[in-house]
Amino acid sequence: MVQADLLVLLTDVDGLYTGNPNSDPRAKRLERIETINREIIDMAGGAGSSNGTGGMLTKIKGCNYCDRIRSSCLYLFIIES
Repeated sequence: MVQADLLVLLTDVDGLYTGNPNSDPRAKRLERIETINREIIDMAGGAGSSNGTGGMLTKIKGCNYCDRIRSSCLYLFIIES
């Protein structure tokens, strides 16, 4: 495992939602996640978009790992032009 001061995650998804916003009109985007717990992991779900692999669950696990080793995690939403 590589040790780093910062993990940078690039994505085409604008955040973690309480449900799948494509199929759940009540899904809300979480503005900030203070603690990664079972509820957050469950919200992250499974497979990602057709543009990548792993989806939000992989991003959450990466940030959780950074927290455990006292490193930083930066999540960046990329807008296609």
